[in-house]
Amino acid sequence: MEHPNKVFCNVMSPDRKHLAVGNGRDAIQMWDWQTKTKAKTIDGSTFPLLTRNVILPVFTSDSRLMAYRKELNVVLLNMEDYSVEHLIEWDKAINSIIFSPNDRLLAMNSDIVTDVYDLNDYSFVQNYKT
Repeated sequence: MEHPNKVFCNVMSPDRKHLAVGNGRDAIQMWDWQTKTKAKTIDGSTFPLLTRNVILPVFTSDSRLMAYRKELNVVLLNMEDYSVEHLIEWDKAINSIIFSPNDRLLAMNSDIVTDVYDLNDYSFVQNYKT
């Protein structure tokens, strides 16, 4: 398995079917772990002037969705067909993304705030200022 750029992050899906490899700048390579073949390259354009701007891929515990940062947004990708299930638009630089253990909530934070979203309808739930 070869990656064309430096690798700054990689995440295995909990079901061990997908390996997401991010070069930190403009793409996530999705690998089919069972066949060890590249399944798809996903545009993860972030901020091209920053270095080590990791795209932050993260999977739900059931491996149904993968979330990743794209510019000031969080993209929720359906892992069955790699289609965009939802886009959460935000106005801050995203430092981290995490799913709740039951996959019902998604939290993302910047330097000053954490926002929580309900994944049933993608509605905003709560905001916590740091």
